[in-house]
Amino acid sequence: MNSNYKKQNYSRLSYYFLTYFIAFLSIFFLASFSLVAEPPTSSSDTGIKTTPTETADSIKKDLKNTPSVKVTDTEAKKASDTAKNVEEKTNEDLAKKEAEFLKQIKELENQRRKLSFEIYQLRVKLIKEDPELQSLQRSIMDMHRKMASKLNEKNSIKVLLDKATQIDSQIVETINKNKNLDSKEKNNNESK
Repeated sequence: MNSNYKKQNYSRLSYYFLTYFIAFLSIFFLASFSLVAEPPTSSSDTGIKTTPTETADSIKKDLKNTPSVKVTDTEAKKASDTAKNVEEKTNEDLAKKEAEFLKQIKELENQRRKLSFEIYQLRVKLIKEDPELQSLQRSIMDMHRKMASKLNEKNSIKVLLDKATQIDSQIVETINKNKNLDSKEKNNNESK
């Protein structure tokens, strides 16, 4: 009974954690994609937003069309390359921030996992010590068993359970085949 309680309680905690974590990641990736989707822009005096590359290209065109100032192709290329470098550096900065963020999330996930396990252990300890909690836990487990047996009597559930059993047997067969192949390879390597 205790192991069933542990599995169910852990599963419930995992479900809630995963649900909130997936929601959080969805928001994060939507935000990060919106940042990556558009290159950095600058607003000029005219109110027109342009990327650094577009700005360099427009300056290059303006300078070439201006009769009093002559810009060589080398200077124009330098301006364009500088703008591209600024754009690449901005993307690198975003990638670094995203990596730091993911590292921080991973650390927090590990802390949360450890805390969940501590909560689980404390709950088990408290149930063992308190007769009233033990009684409640037994009655809950009995209700779960009754509900599971009634659900398993339904034809639609029986069909799915049969499919699950078939898949499980296929998994076992695949594992056994892999073990046989591994043992044959080891024997072949040893004989050589």
